[in-house]
Amino acid sequence: MKEEGQNIEIANTSSKVKLNSEKVVKILEKYGTSVSLEEAGIILEFLRKLADVAVNQYIAYRKRKE
Repeated sequence: MKEEGQNIEIANTSSKVKLNSEKVVKILEKYGTSVSLEEAGIILEFLRKLADVAVNQYIAYRKRKE
């Protein structure tokens, strides 16, 4: 797994923010949580999978309502 290459975009109200492992480390440190770059990469991968599941469930829900 290459942590530096992992990016995730988060839609903000006015723009998209790209997250990478380094940014995750900084954000979590700001709130008192220390993680390594490898752990930050794992967190990003988990968030990506969680987002995929949430979107797929929403789409399936909308299709059932039609």
